Amino acid sequence: MTQPSGNPRVEGGEVRSHAIETRSGQIEAVNIEVTVLIGRTMMPVGKLLQMGRGAVVALDASVDEEVWILANGHPIARGRISLEGENIQIIITGAADVAEFNATSGR
Repeated sequence: MTQPSGNPRVEGGEVRSHAIETRSGQIEAVNIEVTVLIGRTMMPVGKLLQMGRGAVVALDASVDEEVWILANGHPIARGRISLEGENIQIIITGAADVAEFNATSGR
């Protein structure tokens, strides 16, 4: 039996539209690692090994600079840091420019 596009398919009296919903649910259940990159620095391993509690690591970013939001290590958005009580949150300000990210990260 032929059905118009987008309508559920009927086979043996059973509606078969749940297949799309199942695939969508499976995709939505996949976890990704989200990273917020606030800055970078380069240092010798020796200096890193000497660091202890209270050591300060200077980054190449300013307080007002936008941060990078990465999904599984790939830039997807830019954002700004915001404090809400004791929680840190990131407000998305726009899409990431992959070429800019690669230029600033030395990739």
